[in-house]
Amino acid sequence: MLDRRRFLCSMSLLHPTFQTLANSLMPGPQLGGRRERNTNNLFLHNGRPLLVAVEGNDVKKMLTAGLNTLPQLEAALKGKRVVIKPNATASEPYPITTDVALLQTIVQYVKRAGASQITICDSPSFAGFANERVFTKLGYFKLAKEESVRATVTDSQVGSEYVHVANPKWAANPFLMSDRLLNEADFVINLAIPKRHHVADFSCALKNNFGCTYGTFRMLAHLRGGDFFDNSLVEFADAVRPQLTIVDARSVLARSGPSFRQGESEIVAAGQMIISGDMVAVDSYCGRLMEGLDSTFNMSERLQRQLEYAHSLGLGELQPPNTELLEL
Repeated sequence: MLDRRRFLCSMSLLHPTFQTLANSLMPGPQLGGRRERNTNNLFLHNGRPLLVAVEGNDVKKMLTAGLNTLPQLEAALKGKRVVIKPNATASEPYPITTDVALLQTIVQYVKRAGASQITICDSPSFAGFANERVFTKLGYFKLAKEESVRATVTDSQVGSEYVHVANPKWAANPFLMSDRLLNEADFVINLAIPKRHHVADFSCALKNNFGCTYGTFRMLAHLRGGDFFDNSLVEFADAVRPQLTIVDARSVLARSGPSFRQGESEIVAAGQMIISGDMVAVDSYCGRLMEGLDSTFNMSERLQRQLEYAHSLGLGELQPPNTELLEL
């Protein structure tokens, strides 16, 4: 059953008159509007957002080559509290979830850069111990122990693990509750995978932030669907604003997702890794990639609207021609 806080939170989205009362009962500090620390893209070339696309199959070589094109990155990580947000939507292996080999390579890079604290954090849509079983099966807890970093699973039903975030420009949600760890981090790295999604149609950089939001908001987005879902998806990403997105597109999940569905889903080799500080440019690029690999996918049906809304919120550029593409 919903407790009083969750009920009022839900009703505030369905009926605005409940918003004031819900605000007064929401746990966590009140964070008004966007967090300024995330509004500037650190990774530019010729004054435009840089998008790096690396071809290959070796995850370590691809990631190293891509990160070497970002000379500002090591300085941005040094002495900082860094949170790495994987895609841990289920206990299925890559390309359903983030490959532990990619995660380890990133952790080692961030350690060498001199980060003061490294945390691997996600919140699968399960409650309690089921969440932790996902991290255990995917090898994330084992990796964290080997590398002497922290791995934690945020419970999507525990309000104290979230903070209140609001942006007056949002069309769907008057406010959100977003993962405390990500909001208090100095630098967030978003690890995404191009996948089809039975509700969102397409999942990549923007959609990966769905797992950063309190469970009630996720539930309402699914219940209301349509434009409300699409707008919420973008607003969940706006509440986090990761500084760097890395997309492991060595393979993509085509036709059906976000988990593998026997007889419906198809894993297709794509041989790419995409790196950028611009989530909109990333999803625009990866959407076109999916169109070329999945004849059932059309960007114009859903993804384009999501990208245009994200662009209007300042989350990135609709590329091309407003981004600088570097292909390796």
